[in-house]
Amino acid sequence: MAGELEEWRVRQWAAGVHHTAQGMRNKLRGTTREEVGPAERFGFDILAPMRGRRPVARLEPIIHATAQHKRRWVFPAPYSFDAIVDSFQKLQQIHEPESEYQKAGAADYNHEVDQEIINAALGTAMEGEQSLTGVALPSSQVIAAGGTGLVLNKIVTARAQLGHQTNNEMEVYGPYYFVYDPLDIRYLFAQTKVTSADFVNVKALMSGEMVQGFLGFNWVASNQLPLGVTAANVRNSLAYAKAGLGFGANTAARKERAGERNDITGHPMQISIFDQFGAVRIDDHLVIRVDIDTSAAVPTE
Repeated sequence: MAGELEEWRVRQWAAGVHHTAQGMRNKLRGTTREEVGPAERFGFDILAPMRGRRPVARLEPIIHATAQHKRRWVFPAPYSFDAIVDSFQKLQQIHEPESEYQKAGAADYNHEVDQEIINAALGTAMEGEQSLTGVALPSSQVIAAGGTGLVLNKIVTARAQLGHQTNNEMEVYGPYYFVYDPLDIRYLFAQTKVTSADFVNVKALMSGEMVQGFLGFNWVASNQLPLGVTAANVRNSLAYAKAGLGFGANTAARKERAGERNDITGHPMQISIFDQFGAVRIDDHLVIRVDIDTSAAVPTE
């Protein structure tokens, strides 16, 4: 019938949104543990270190190492992206890779995924089995603003703390990540030590971006870090090991559709994607909040 949109166009548009989202360099997805689970909730297990022992006599009874388990929970929340298309010609083009509808959908999807991970890292994690307990990020995992911006000492402290907790075993705990706001590198690049060739490749000064691997971190620029939550002028940056955070998606809930809107003049078509995903802080010791005083004077040393 005239005006109808073939199902393949709708599904190809939805697939294109997810594909474009990956191509747009989703900033934080992939920097955490990731699992697929049911719609209601699913857990990430935490196994405490297990230790063996030295036998003190021959043929003595076996003493088993005790495994202590904890579980942190992800509660996948619904996500919906809806767009109204008032031109059939545009509707036919929604599946094309350069379509503005695909780009808009991908950008919004990436934004929501990143925000979910940031909120989980800095917020309250739910722990337990039948009776759940909320666990806030411990104060020991916070590097205070101290009236300064993103200065070298804070980064070194975060790196040392993560290295201590993981014994620098990245093959076990995964890479280390530092999520910063692009505005805050003005504090770092103003320090002579950082801009010296002894510390960082001169390409960083040409591109205005952090060099990957600087102080052992994979650097991720994000303008979604919270400002004014813990204090009016303080932005909460984030350093973590991959094993410290978990992202979960309920792929069975993903839906896409297109249909005519009979409640709007002109009866335009509406294209929609529905998804479910969530995140959780798995191990408090592997996540560090680095507070940045955005009102601090830029260093001149």
